[in-house]
Amino acid sequence: MKKLLAMVVFSMMLVSLAQAAGAPAAVTTTSNTATAATTLNTNLVLNATINTALALDIQSATGGCSITNSGSSPNKQYSMTFGPVDGLGLSTPSCASVTATKSSSAGGGYLYTTPYKYIARFSGFNPTSAGAPKLQAYYTQTFNGVASTSTSAVQMVEGSTAAGVAAMGLGSAAIANVATGLTSDETNTGTTRFIGLQVFEYNGTNANPNSATGATYAATVTFVLTPQ
Repeated sequence: MKKLLAMVVFSMMLVSLAQAAGAPAAVTTTSNTATAATTLNTNLVLNATINTALALDIQSATGGCSITNSGSSPNKQYSMTFGPVDGLGLSTPSCASVTATKSSSAGGGYLYTTPYKYIARFSGFNPTSAGAPKLQAYYTQTFNGVASTSTSAVQMVEGSTAAGVAAMGLGSAAIANVATGLTSDETNTGTTRFIGLQVFEYNGTNANPNSATGATYAATVTFVLTPQ
């Protein structure tokens, strides 16, 4: 108790001497402001390591087929369904947003396309530099659940416009550019492109490799976002 009392008295003496000498008034527990106070500088040093990052989303575009997703970034899985298609343009796709157009390219048949949207996000890359990210893609396919490397019946197509779609590469060895020199997009507006199928006519030397009526076709498109 004596030590505590001595400390309190000593503190009070300091206040008294300071006030007597004309020093600034002390801030007490009942005061919110200090008068004639001196400036107090306090520094906080924050250390962090900034990493480069890439992210890619695939979304439904206005006027396009619905795209659903499952899983979480960066391993989301996306899917869409066209429904019935054929090489003569007679079928009615279950997705009303699919456009069927007679193909003028080799093999004839019909093009079934729909718009889709990709959103590329990145940090730590300069879009004007040689390291600017690029988007590439390829696809794999199955007929009736069996993997196939044949393009004599159908092939995936993709492009910046419905009329400008072209065959995609089949297999990872045939990966090709979708877009280069990307600019980071954090506004979720995305870029709209078109994707679909070219279903060939089966006549002459173009024999149908899938003799079963109503063959189930599934294609998996793999998009790869990477620095150039």
